[in-house]
Amino acid sequence: MSTIPDGQRSILVVVPTLNEVRTIERVVIDLCDGPLPPNATLTLVVADGGSSDGTVNVVHRLMRDRPQLRLIHNPDRIQSAGVNLAARVADGQQWRTPGLTKEDPDGVDRLFGVG
Repeated sequence: MSTIPDGQRSILVVVPTLNEVRTIERVVIDLCDGPLPPNATLTLVVADGGSSDGTVNVVHRLMRDRPQLRLIHNPDRIQSAGVNLAARVADGQQWRTPGLTKEDPDGVDRLFGVG
């Protein structure tokens, strides 16, 4: 059963990562602290595939001030597996964002159609 109040939209954003230490902070901040559609709440799940470059440490640090941010381990190291794992974490509308950190770091505003 959903705990989302009437009139609210819950948005689940999944960011699969593997060794994204150079870009993950910007992506998390842009998503968590940026504009959302009206009446929307955000859950951001970073599905990490075993990063060895400090990505997980950055996400843990950012989680301290962002209750909407979660980190899960993606043992399969495949984007689709990470998205499927994250879909079990939160009720909401699922947005898949593979490559956001590498190929399209400016795509955050377009993700929600705001900005």
